Amino acid sequence: MKVEMNELTKLNIHIYPSNLTCETRIEKLAQSLIKKSLFDEVIVIGTNDGEVKKVRMFSDRIKFLLMGLPNKYQNFILKVFVFLTFYLSVIVFCFRKKSIKCINAHSLSVLPLCYIVSKIKKTKLIYDTHELETETNSISGIRKRASKILERILISKADYTFVVSKSIEEWYESTYSMENIETVFNAPSIDYMKIDHDDYFRSKFNISSDSIIYIYVGGLGPGRGVEVLLDVFSKVDGQKGSLIFMGEGLLVDKVLASQAEMPVYYHEPVPTSEVVSYSSSADIGISYIENTSLSHYFSMPNKVFEYLYSSLPVITSNMLDSSQFVINNDIGFVVEDGAELLALVQKMNWKLIQSKKSNIGSLIEGISWEKQEDKIEKVYHGIL
Repeated sequence: MKVEMNELTKLNIHIYPSNLTCETRIEKLAQSLIKKSLFDEVIVIGTNDGEVKKVRMFSDRIKFLLMGLPNKYQNFILKVFVFLTFYLSVIVFCFRKKSIKCINAHSLSVLPLCYIVSKIKKTKLIYDTHELETETNSISGIRKRASKILERILISKADYTFVVSKSIEEWYESTYSMENIETVFNAPSIDYMKIDHDDYFRSKFNISSDSIIYIYVGGLGPGRGVEVLLDVFSKVDGQKGSLIFMGEGLLVDKVLASQAEMPVYYHEPVPTSEVVSYSSSADIGISYIENTSLSHYFSMPNKVFEYLYSSLPVITSNMLDSSQFVINNDIGFVVEDGAELLALVQKMNWKLIQSKKSNIGSLIEGISWEKQEDKIEKVYHGIL
């Protein structure tokens, strides 16, 4: 029998400072918590951008809410004021709720907010950081020092911490002498393997059957290797290899301008649930994160898992966790720089691709979201 919202007794609130349109990790986590009957309702709260609908039902038990004033200002003081309205809106909202059993902070910027709510409502607190936030490109100087102090103070207040890679887990254990921490990979569900492989890209872009199709999925911005890939494929014969970019970001125009000069093609972003299906019509996936921060070096990009679920071998840059994962499982190739990538593309052949592809099938189930779900369930049962 369906439980009505006003009858619900177990509520989990998640907070993340975004418009919540592309947060696959949070979406999967919310679905898992409901599926495992850990909570009756999950509410995910994000920041209002003035464009996305402020209230959305993700499912009958999962609600997305955007709060605060529209975040459209460039002025620092106004941005701080808007963020404070977000803080206040969330506190008031949570104060009126009677049944909060756990609150999850998905960013350091909202960890103080979630800590305040957890104390007011006497509820459990989970810190689910999506990267090593105090060691990113976007933070430096006083702000970096302040963030480190803030995290050091508050992370010990959390009942548990989730991270996205083993190296980040080890960094937290060493830096903050903590034990209540678990790595949860942002891997797809095993159901994603139930797809039809076809020649969609060859047909759409009129690519030769002899040309090996490489695909890059994700943000087309600085630090993601986009410019390195464009430089490499400017030297590649289209009969030998072609590169598909599928995503959005600051470098989209540069990718579009390159299409006339090299075997490079741009495809608009697709819904998260369809990424694996589209990628499966390529031959090799590329994850070329540049080593510009410790967060990048320790990263374990979800695109690596998406490629594997598309039955694609992976080419990754020499970032610690992703390169070790590829090498240890013999599912692809690791390159140090653009020169090594170009050399690899020049020597690539179908036999070499198949030799790596043959190792993917046995790996998938062991890293699936269902396996991550088991770890999540154990943690929640332990703290609730």
